Amino acid sequence: MKELESKIKKSLSRIKTGDSFSDRDLVIWLKDVYKLLDNDNEQSYNLCLASICFIADRNPSDPMVVAILNEAIIKSRIFLYRDMLEKQSSGFLENNPISCVSEFTKWFYTDPISGTVLTKSQREISELFKKQKRLVISAPTSFGKTRILEELILNNNYGHIAIVVPTNALLSENYHRLKRNLLISDKYGIIYSSKIGRNFDLSGNMIFILTPEKLLNLLDEHQITFDFFVFDEFYKISKDFESGESGDYDRRYKVFQYALYTLVQNTNTDFYMIGPYIDKFSKKFLEKENAVFKEYKVEIVQKRIFLEKSAIDKQLGINLLKDKKKSAYKVLDKLREQDQLNLIYVPRQETAEKLARAYAEHLDDSGIDLSENVELKDFIRYIKDNISPEWNLIRALKKGVAFHHGGIPRYIQTEIISLFEKRIIHSLICTTTLAEGVNTSAKNVVVYEAKKSKENLTTFDRKNIEGRSGRFNEHFIGNVFYLSKPMDQERETGVDFELYDSPNLRQEDVILVKNEDLSADNLKNKEQALSKLQEKNIPQGLIQKNRFINIDKQISLIESLRTDLDLPFKEIKNNNEFINNKDLCDLLFQNVFKLANTDDRGAWNGYTFKQLSWLARSYMFSPYFKTLVGHKLFESSKNIDTRIRRALRLMSQHFEFLIPRYMQVFQEIYNFVAIERNARNIELGRVVSLLEYGTADQVEILLRDTGLPLEIVNKIKKHFRGCEDANAILARRKEKDGELRNELDEFELRLMDRYL
Repeated sequence: MKELESKIKKSLSRIKTGDSFSDRDLVIWLKDVYKLLDNDNEQSYNLCLASICFIADRNPSDPMVVAILNEAIIKSRIFLYRDMLEKQSSGFLENNPISCVSEFTKWFYTDPISGTVLTKSQREISELFKKQKRLVISAPTSFGKTRILEELILNNNYGHIAIVVPTNALLSENYHRLKRNLLISDKYGIIYSSKIGRNFDLSGNMIFILTPEKLLNLLDEHQITFDFFVFDEFYKISKDFESGESGDYDRRYKVFQYALYTLVQNTNTDFYMIGPYIDKFSKKFLEKENAVFKEYKVEIVQKRIFLEKSAIDKQLGINLLKDKKKSAYKVLDKLREQDQLNLIYVPRQETAEKLARAYAEHLDDSGIDLSENVELKDFIRYIKDNISPEWNLIRALKKGVAFHHGGIPRYIQTEIISLFEKRIIHSLICTTTLAEGVNTSAKNVVVYEAKKSKENLTTFDRKNIEGRSGRFNEHFIGNVFYLSKPMDQERETGVDFELYDSPNLRQEDVILVKNEDLSADNLKNKEQALSKLQEKNIPQGLIQKNRFINIDKQISLIESLRTDLDLPFKEIKNNNEFINNKDLCDLLFQNVFKLANTDDRGAWNGYTFKQLSWLARSYMFSPYFKTLVGHKLFESSKNIDTRIRRALRLMSQHFEFLIPRYMQVFQEIYNFVAIERNARNIELGRVVSLLEYGTADQVEILLRDTGLPLEIVNKIKKHFRGCEDANAILARRKEKDGELRNELDEFELRLMDRYL
């Protein structure tokens, strides 16, 4: 076997460097591959898949080569390779039928309920789940990890299922995929929102697809026991994987941690946790929760990595320059000639915007004829009307170029991906957001700079970015071109689960964890925390409810309010006063800042409390993006892209995430002290909703939770009056389809059809 492996490695090395092969050479190579497939070793299997992919990518025509290639594919148990060859060369399936024995083998790998043909590794996971029921799976992109999820749902009789995904974009993608699977959607109600109403009927079969924040909000309001949960991108429970582009996101990994910890508390819950390129996972978690970690390195879509300038030059027939930007233009121009879709990875949002603008200006053609591309024309018009006619995204789009990062509104991100998949956009410049779960049909990834924010890419980052090149069922090979070399040495990537593994948990963490899950030191720390709370007559439940917020800051705020002879908001009768009264709003933000992670200047992610109060009041009066872009506070940014980026970041980080979270904690603490002092409670729900959703109306919140922008919600909300939950919204959508279509233009209709 070692001799076979050595011969195959040499052939792979030759083909990757562009050497030519005669048909006889390919026949000999494929015969070796066929023999090596008898070996169960994963490394050997990967060599065989690499050989199949690189040969198939050449689209061989010799009958003998094609016949042996077909037999090797069947023996590899990745039957979809045959379908891909049919797309590549019509008549392949007809001219290369499989034998009765092979047909039986294919049947063996076919799920009896869905009819889905699984790969060898996918079937192995399916069989392992039948025995273990609690799996943590690491596998490369394009492996089909989420595909297995549907088979697990169909082959088990679960009542309540939770699917936890890291972003709203992935929430939407998973929701629509499951809705399209009639075997699942006919059996389960599929819920995408935590706003289900207090009287929601939980007796039927249901799938909840939620971000970790929405999951915790749901469980705060409802006692739901899940029979099965899926935790996508599980590595996000570790602080080592915090996004490099979001700045201080107030330790979002903590939210992932506690969401997972909450889900595993029911010992009868099965689970399937998935993520890419992880070599090790918390041993204590696996032992405690009786779970199995399994790593797969099987690359179903192979990668051709170009690290050297000379290798890129040879592959593309160009001559790269010292200037990195001009080199990027040369690479993209050549790939565009080949009519291929290209992702360009950059480390920062600002770089994505600048490079997209510069590359669009570099293209000397007249761009896309908008009169012939109504879809793009409508999109651009909508951006002009609701964001800004000056945004440089518009200029880029007209040349088939776009940028994509975490600060862009969800509906715009989704539309950009849709236009990319339809080949209206050919070059997409993106940050880590696109490398973290959103799938595209890009064959090529160009790494403009091998950093994440200001840090060098880790092995995990690099593999995750490379994994976005090529897509299963579209490509045998994905290409990765590095314009700057990665500095990080290849090393193992492990994920610790802090709540299980850390000997020095913070006090706000230990009070959330059961005693039996804590080490001796952490248990002692918990006892000290509880003693401190008891001494100060602060209930444990209050601090637990205010999870993730520093205990000492909470105690300090409580003591400050207790000693304040005149509670600051005791005369408040209506929470509209926080919106209408500047001084009250400033005072509210000043108190909220006492809980936040402020810097030495007292600023929170660059904003003082007065600045955030000013911005928030403007936004609550007019909750539209144009309001923020035109705000006086952003006038110092002369560049329109910078103003838009700052406003988008303010919305996505502060208004939609951080401020609502901290205001709810402040409300809990204030009302606790108010009850002690027989004073009036405050209610910040309206303020929180206006910042998070742009509205405080329950029906409008449900519509916003689908992903629809507020501008469209305002046009159609009258048709949904009386709906109390997500299911009622979806039912009303079908009932009122004709009337809804009369309210919206073509672009708005596409958004409504996508999200509703």
